[in-house]
Amino acid sequence: MAQIDHLKRCRFNYAGAELDRSIQFDQRLRVETPIRRLSRKFRLDLIVSQACYFGNVTKLNDTWCIFQGDVIVSFDGVHVGSEGTVPFRSSERIAFRYLISQKFSGDSVELGIIRAGEFMKVQAVLKPRVHLVPYHIEGGQPSYIIVAGLVFTPLSEPLIEEEEDSIGLKLLTKARYSLAKFEGQQIVVLSQVLANEVNIGYEDMSNEQVLKLNGTRIKNIHHLAHLVDSCKGKYLVFEFEDNFLVVLEREAALDASASILKDYGIPAERSSDLMGAYVDSIEQSEATNQQNFGDSPVSNMEFGSEGLLWA
Repeated sequence: MAQIDHLKRCRFNYAGAELDRSIQFDQRLRVETPIRRLSRKFRLDLIVSQACYFGNVTKLNDTWCIFQGDVIVSFDGVHVGSEGTVPFRSSERIAFRYLISQKFSGDSVELGIIRAGEFMKVQAVLKPRVHLVPYHIEGGQPSYIIVAGLVFTPLSEPLIEEEEDSIGLKLLTKARYSLAKFEGQQIVVLSQVLANEVNIGYEDMSNEQVLKLNGTRIKNIHHLAHLVDSCKGKYLVFEFEDNFLVVLEREAALDASASILKDYGIPAERSSDLMGAYVDSIEQSEATNQQNFGDSPVSNMEFGSEGLLWA
């Protein structure tokens, strides 16, 4: 990165491609090297010289208007520098996320972007960053379901704080750095096992992520409850991290439920929020998008108001 305060004529060769262009930059603007830009397969223009590359994107619905490889050149009319900064006070620059911090969740903004060498403007709706593992539990009480003494619950920060000594490194990594890939996604863990004859051999398991039930990948705790209720086979086969399996006989598991709840003084086998019918969050999201946006000519986008603009 270099500060350029005068007109320079630059010539670069990269993998057979040739760039020959005269460009004038603001002396306060630190710019990316032309080689790096060329490697990203951008079409280099004067306007791209003041641009912020948009990296990996987590898409939550079909209304997304920013894609990997897009270049953000302005935010509500404010030019964005190539290193992700914007003008601040008289002669200073500050991180681009500063502009986002001045907005509220639900506010609309206009983004100027470069896509495939073409400049365009899109409308964006600011939304809070969607963490895969929530910091707080809505309603104050965690969701849970007990199957043959196996207690399943979504991973959350309060659970991590309570069980920090027994939470594995994989779960901690996911909790700290992972974002939801779709609406309603959760990490479901086997929190503990209420010992009973029906679960002999599994009673020492705790804080293990369950990935699948009978071959179906689990999306969230409500989806798990739905899979248990709709199972008609002889066995319940839970697949955990590291290819570990828990196999239960379905009829025996159902028969043991009442006695386990009585022995441990638990009023219900599942939390009240799991009593209702399960609706697939992805299908529900698609229906909502079609109803709300239809064939609108204006693109819409949801990205984190905490500054989640690139990976």
